[in-house]
Amino acid sequence: MENEFNDESKLIISIVNKGYASEVVSEARKVGSKGAVILTGKGTALSDKKFFGFNVSPEKELILILVKTEIALPVLKAIYAKVDVMSDAGGVVMAIPVSYSAGFIENNELEIKE
Repeated sequence: MENEFNDESKLIISIVNKGYASEVVSEARKVGSKGAVILTGKGTALSDKKFFGFNVSPEKELILILVKTEIALPVLKAIYAKVDVMSDAGGVVMAIPVSYSAGFIENNELEIKE
């Protein structure tokens, strides 16, 4: 195997307040993404919210979307236009390169990218 990276894919990562993941997925699909993985978690940002004397950590949803590089920027822009940090969703979004991937189906054929 050569020591080259495959730059055909990007992983779009969105973090939004709980309840907004479906909006992220919907916007991404409008510009060509095919699916997503949604994880739940808690934010660790400083918070002054308390409930019966206990600090409350805001619940978050983490959305992972693997897309071809050519649609990564349109997907990222579409998501952020809907759930930006100033909206109720409080969203952030980023894209990172994926060097290798396996197990994804393209055009009804299993492909392993190197």
